[in-house]
Amino acid sequence: MFRPPLAAQTCAIATLCVVLSGCISYKTGREAVITHIADPDILNDIEMNQTPASWLVDNLGKPHVVEHPRQNVEVWKYHNIVAARTELRALPLLSIDLEDEHHTVYSFTIQNEVIVAQYTRAGSP
Repeated sequence: MFRPPLAAQTCAIATLCVVLSGCISYKTGREAVITHIADPDILNDIEMNQTPASWLVDNLGKPHVVEHPRQNVEVWKYHNIVAARTELRALPLLSIDLEDEHHTVYSFTIQNEVIVAQYTRAGSP
C-alpha cells in the first residue's frame, strides 16, 4: 500500500485547514442607538441629597422623559439603547444573523432641585 510522505500529508492537512477556515467567518458588533450615559461610572459622582439636578443636565444632557408623580417631585429618565449584531457564515450555504437590543433606563428622583434617589432598570424592550 502506497503511503505519501509525512511532509506531503502535513502540507495537505495544512492546506485543507486554511481553505476551510477561509469559508467560516464570525463577526460581532455593538452600536449605540440612543445613548445619554456613555460611561455609567460617571454616576458614582452623585451624592444623594446633595448633588443638584443641574449636575445631570451638565453631565448627561436633558432627560428623555420627565415624570411628575407628586408636587415638588420629578423623575428624570435617561434611556440607553444598544443594538448588538452577530453574523456567522459557513461556506455559502449557511448564514446566521442575530440582532438584539439592550435597553437600560437610568432614573433619578429630583426633589427641591436635588437628586434624592437613583435606580437603574435594564433588559430588552
